[in-house]
Amino acid sequence: MADGSFSGDGLGGPFFFLSYRHIGPTDSGEQDGHVVEFYRDLCRHIMQLTDHPDGVPAGFIDRTILGGNRWNADIMHALATCKVFVPLYQPKYFTSEFCGKEWDAFARRVELHRNERYYPFTAILPVLWAPVDMNHLPKVASELQVRHPEPGGDCLYRLAIMKDFHKGYVSATFEIATAIVDVATSTRLAPCDPAVFTNLRNVFDEAQC
Repeated sequence: MADGSFSGDGLGGPFFFLSYRHIGPTDSGEQDGHVVEFYRDLCRHIMQLTDHPDGVPAGFIDRTILGGNRWNADIMHALATCKVFVPLYQPKYFTSEFCGKEWDAFARRVELHRNERYYPFTAILPVLWAPVDMNHLPKVASELQVRHPEPGGDCLYRLAIMKDFHKGYVSATFEIATAIVDVATSTRLAPCDPAVFTNLRNVFDEAQC
C-alpha cells in the first residue's frame, strides 16, 4: 500500500524482535550465549502463555552475521511484522549503528500505526541487560521506562550468570515474557511494508536526528 501499511492486525508475525549488540567470539568461545539463552527462555514462556502456532518461533533474534551489512530480508521482515521491539540496554548497545537503525525502523512502524489509531502507545519494551548510565542515554531511550529485573532492580545479565540468583532470573524472564504478551495484545501493532525502511537513521546519534 502507498502509505506503507498492510491490512490485518499483525498477529501473524513473531511476538518480539530482540535487539542487542553482538559481541564477537573470543578464543574461549561465544560471548552472546546468555543473550541467546534469554531469547530462548522468552520464546518458551510465550509459547505457554499464548496460542502462537507450534513450530513457529515466538521471537526473532539475528544470529547470522556478527558485523558488516546485516540488513538482510529476514531482519526487514521481522521488523515489519513483529509485535513488540525488545532492546537490551547495555553500554555497547548505544554505540551500535545497526541497533540504532533497527530502533528507527520499528519506530517508523509505530508512527504509522499511531496515525491510524489516533492514540499514544509504545510497543518498545526495553530490558536492562547490563548497567548503563541512565542519565546519559540517547533521547529515544531516555523517554521509555526500562524493565529492571528483581531482586533490587538488578541487571538481567548478573541474574543470568550468578547461580545464587537463578530464581530471580527465572522470575524476571517470565515477567518480561508476560509483559511482551500484554503489550502485543493491547497495541495490536499492524505490519507494514518493509519499503518504509529506506534511509534509516542511527537514532542513537543525536546529530542524525
